[in-house]
Amino acid sequence: MLIAPDLDENGDRDAVMGGNLVGDVSIALGNGDGSFGTSTTHLTSVAPKGLAAGDLDGDSVLDVVVACKSNTVEILFGDGAGGVANATSLASVGRPEAVALADHDLDGALDLLVAHFNWNVLRVWPGGGDGTFGASTDYATGGQPLAHST
Repeated sequence: MLIAPDLDENGDRDAVMGGNLVGDVSIALGNGDGSFGTSTTHLTSVAPKGLAAGDLDGDSVLDVVVACKSNTVEILFGDGAGGVANATSLASVGRPEAVALADHDLDGALDLLVAHFNWNVLRVWPGGGDGTFGASTDYATGGQPLAHST
């Protein structure tokens, strides 16, 4: 999986890539001419399956969210220069496959939406806007969700 946010806030798209079998996420900063610099690797739980980026802690810097097959959702808080902190984990269930960020409850803070393949649910964690999340709520999907879009 691949997303292309601007993690270092220079106006150029960067590449964030999940290693499917290994537990890592690689970040390559865009050079602004269509090329990328050397990538850095950040450890996560086993088999990242979904990626999203957004400001989760209210510091105006993009953070990266990773759905991992090992039943965790991990947050890598951004530093504004293209780097991220070590992963903070949210326990999850049912093989998280995809992740999205949206202000689902319209309170001004990004919420975390995760599609869970084995449990046939969309799990929503309400964001506090300060890097924390409230108790999750599950919504039945009627099938085994692999992805969603916001």
